[in-house]
Amino acid sequence: MTQFENVLAVEGVPSIDGRLCLPGSLTWDEGPMPVYGENTGDDPWNVPIIGTIEEIWRDGHLIWASGTWFGDRPEGGLCATTDSVEFVVESERMTFSAARIRAAYISQPAWPQCVVTS
Repeated sequence: MTQFENVLAVEGVPSIDGRLCLPGSLTWDEGPMPVYGENTGDDPWNVPIIGTIEEIWRDGHLIWASGTWFGDRPEGGLCATTDSVEFVVESERMTFSAARIRAAYISQPAWPQCVVTS
């Protein structure tokens, strides 16, 4: 097992695909939370848990997570899974005014800062 510390999300800056989390819009409960591996198959429900998030915190516009990888460090981006969302869509941009982080998964990074580095 390997400890990690990585950016999970960015507030106030549009993601690569145009989503925007307003400053202060992201919330979370205390951990632990699962980190799911990248879905490479046809079954979206058959994705392994490859780690756990023990702590999440806000540092300026960056949302950080720390936790444990159960195996080797994955390649890709650490992406937040949310619920309890409130958003509007205007000019092809989805703007979130509220969203609660419930888990994370490995995929293409939504923001360059979310590439897994540790």
